[in-house]
Amino acid sequence: MRYFYLSREALKYGQIVQYDVFDLEVPIEIYRTGVGKEDAIQYIGDFIPNDLVYDEENDVVFSEVDRPSPYHVFIKGIWIIKDQEGYKKFCHDEIDRIKAEILEYGFDYLIDDVPHRQRCRDKDIALMGTSMVYLIGEQLIGNTTATTPWYFEDNFEWQVGLQKLVVFARYGKTFMESVYKVENYFKTLEEPKFITKFEFENKRKEIHRQLVGV
Repeated sequence: MRYFYLSREALKYGQIVQYDVFDLEVPIEIYRTGVGKEDAIQYIGDFIPNDLVYDEENDVVFSEVDRPSPYHVFIKGIWIIKDQEGYKKFCHDEIDRIKAEILEYGFDYLIDDVPHRQRCRDKDIALMGTSMVYLIGEQLIGNTTATTPWYFEDNFEWQVGLQKLVVFARYGKTFMESVYKVENYFKTLEEPKFITKFEFENKRKEIHRQLVGV
């Protein structure tokens, strides 16, 4: 860790002018007593990043990549949320983005221990209903061994009967339910939280297991 002393005036115009760099800290109040160093500001890090930001309102400098969100300010070495409503919307927008990405992919369904991707578009759900109606009709006329082809995203053809199709549909319903339950869970936290896709998926899998009783 090193202590960089930069020109505050230059930072206001997006420029970086370095006065000094030390391995040991010199309190900024003392450093500013040096001739020509009155406008100095301190940055602590291993190097000066390219995305250095000067916050004139709070008289601090930081790397944009370290900023938790556009709604945070860096005051006395601590990130503080300056706009609670803005940050809440920021978190919710990220949850919506992750949710949409997961729903767009769908889920992997194991057949003979081989995963096959199933998407969850309206046309997939409609076809599922049509296939069930067909198989139920076949059973009503006594054809209990009837099957229908089901095609996954990888073009795998699955000849499936009513019982297996119902189990498959139940899995898909549970998958979608788990996605929306996770969305609700994170959006209703008392304190808004910016989450990653990894966190969303971990929580979704936990809820999925609860829903299927595993």
